[in-house]
Amino acid sequence: MMKAIIFDVDGTMLDTERAQLKALQQVLEQHDLMYTMDELRVVFGIPGKDALKRLGVENINEVHKEWDKAVEVYMDEVQLFYGVEEALKTLTAQGVKLGIVTSKTRVQFVNEFQPFGLNDYFASIITAEDAPKTKPDPAPLQLCLTELAVAPAEAIYVGDTIFDYQCAKGAGVPFALALWGAHSTKGMDDAAYRLETAEEITNIIV
Repeated sequence: MMKAIIFDVDGTMLDTERAQLKALQQVLEQHDLMYTMDELRVVFGIPGKDALKRLGVENINEVHKEWDKAVEVYMDEVQLFYGVEEALKTLTAQGVKLGIVTSKTRVQFVNEFQPFGLNDYFASIITAEDAPKTKPDPAPLQLCLTELAVAPAEAIYVGDTIFDYQCAKGAGVPFALALWGAHSTKGMDDAAYRLETAEEITNIIV
């Protein structure tokens, strides 16, 4: 039996894509940088400052703050994916340790995830500032494993992007692809698990 399940946030537990990308598009336009939603979606899932760098933004710190502020306008579009809370309840009742590894900053996590009241389910929460490197590097997942006191083979990392997959692979942790939030499965054919719904998470720990 697996001892721990570790979750990504965006695209895995929370449907934040529309809010994040609409806010980003708005801010970039104010700096004369024009991108379609599809073009912006390519960098969704990595830390915000890394995304801005890839998009050719020069004053990254300033634009990152503007992006955080702009997201607040679209917060009513952020939703918890169906079945996530029930899965967390079931896993907790079964004695499975739960963790989070996200590319969100601590402030973003507090503003976007904390309002859903799920923090108490998690024994370890690793944000973009907590490890020496961010996804796709394995460092944040390795830190989470240490805090949960479990070996890589005793955990599963649930995520929706290639960055999550690469992070898990680098840490030696079996990867579960959250198909309900994934826009592409390219490069992830050998994921240990492919989950159609959040409820299926509870079936892979036995």
